[in-house]
Amino acid sequence: MSLTLMIKSEDLWRFSNAVLEKMTVPRKEGEIVSTALIDADLRGIETHGVVRLPQYVTLIKNGTINPKPQIKMIGESASHSLWDNDNGMGFLGSVKAMGLCIEKAKREGIAMAGVRNSSHFGAAGYYTIMAAELGLISFAASNAYPVMAPPGTITPTHGNNPLSYAFPAGENPPIVTDMATSVASQGRIKKLGNEGKPIPLGWAYDREGKPTDDPEAFSLLMPLGEGGYKGFGLAVAMDVLAGVLTGSLFARKIISGPGSRGCGHFFLVIDPQRFIPLDEFKKRMDEMIRMVKGAQPPDQQMGPISLPGERGFEKKKKRLREGIPVSAATLKLLERLGDGLEIPPLRRG
Repeated sequence: MSLTLMIKSEDLWRFSNAVLEKMTVPRKEGEIVSTALIDADLRGIETHGVVRLPQYVTLIKNGTINPKPQIKMIGESASHSLWDNDNGMGFLGSVKAMGLCIEKAKREGIAMAGVRNSSHFGAAGYYTIMAAELGLISFAASNAYPVMAPPGTITPTHGNNPLSYAFPAGENPPIVTDMATSVASQGRIKKLGNEGKPIPLGWAYDREGKPTDDPEAFSLLMPLGEGGYKGFGLAVAMDVLAGVLTGSLFARKIISGPGSRGCGHFFLVIDPQRFIPLDEFKKRMDEMIRMVKGAQPPDQQMGPISLPGERGFEKKKKRLREGIPVSAATLKLLERLGDGLEIPPLRRG
């Protein structure tokens, strides 16, 4: 078997829908989840794509994730909304919250939304791109179960809390930063583990707080920055916005492990037209992008300079045409999952 096989995005989408339907997730909700998962694979964020399906199935089976949540809006004003996700899949309440946040920002100029009693919501950039493609500036954050310790300690207190921001442009795709607050995400560690590969030193600690290259020995993630202070500071800030502020669980109160039952999310959308006309904003964004791309690299052999998120949009265009490269290890996981749920195998090629 080759290292990767090309799978059409629509085939992965149908497979994901079939898996979720077997787990009693209603079809409409399952399609929302599948669309977000496939978007991550299309943009090259494979750690947050269909490889997550086996984990989600386990979390539904053990009761961590509610497959049929009764999602409710529990607070609202002209510029905000607060949602209870009923411990359902994080994608569901997040899409609702960001959708209404976009509507309110168009009317009010700025809007925010919070989601409580939720679970893993996938790639944060999925939600900020929703707004950026409509000419809006956006921000998204989530908290998660503790896997990072305050620098100099071995007691996990905060999750690898992700954040994303996105800015629309004119001739260029939106600038999108989608990042975790550690050096590397758990998804990347798990991916290398599935492939039987070591992880680079500097990504994680073992239970004794020593750097490790063994995915199986991983216990704590290393926060970003020298000494870990910058990454840990960001993780704390995201926990305040997504957890403390929204009434969700936070810090060491989230004890569920993978899936982060009871976590929260935060979204913010700004209409740039409240400052300057949208066309002018986009022209200024394009001008800034040209400045970045005009930077002189020290090595002429380097490839073209990319803005945050640009390569993801390029990959998405290509993969929609040619298919998504799925690693042999991931394909094996999906085939095992499909066999257990009596779902036909994915078509290859």
